[in-house]
Amino acid sequence: MPGDTAAVLAGVNMGIWVSERSRHHGRRAMLSDAEQRRLAEIESSLRAEDPVFVQRFDAQPRPRRRRAVVASVALIVAVAITAVALVVGSVPAAVVGLVAAGATIGLWATRRGG
Repeated sequence: MPGDTAAVLAGVNMGIWVSERSRHHGRRAMLSDAEQRRLAEIESSLRAEDPVFVQRFDAQPRPRRRRAVVASVALIVAVAITAVALVVGSVPAAVVGLVAAGATIGLWATRRGG
């Protein structure tokens, strides 16, 4: 049944078939009842045979730490530029630092929600 397993995973990832969860959202099934029953059998056997493999597809994607680290470093650099500019008395450099800090926070916040 390796071919069936690949077909199931491809179908799940591409949205070709409609699961019980999707029916509640008003989607129409693209598979016949017999095909849906067969698919459910394949899924249950796959879950029984290799639950770790199935969990890879069921799990929610993990948040990326790299984006948070880059945003934090960029914010620290922008605040440092602003602080140095204010100590030196350079208003244009302080404005650049504040704009950079605002842009960093704005980009981080918009990417975080999406």
